[in-house]
Amino acid sequence: MIIPVASWWKSYWNLFILVLILFNSFLLPIQLCFYAYDENIFDSFDYVTLVIFWVDIFLNSRTTFFNNNNEEVVDGKKIAKNYFSSSHFYIDFLSAMPLKLFVTDAI
Repeated sequence: MIIPVASWWKSYWNLFILVLILFNSFLLPIQLCFYAYDENIFDSFDYVTLVIFWVDIFLNSRTTFFNNNNEEVVDGKKIAKNYFSSSHFYIDFLSAMPLKLFVTDAI
């Protein structure tokens, strides 16, 4: 499955991911600073969000890109190599890691 970079549903998916990131950016400081933490609600949301971020990593590794000649690359191996060697992958990977693994005392 190769996903065209200009597909309409990929645009909506990226918008959905942006909303999750913004929501997490507001929710995380509240959890850390005020210990406003209802385990059932926040744990469930955290786990669902993490699964969605892992799905996003998979989708990004299958999404076409434009090379230096402005040609859309549709070869799966080239797409994956380009994504996994980019800084986007490292940011996505870190955002998909459960925070509780690193700061268990704070949360």
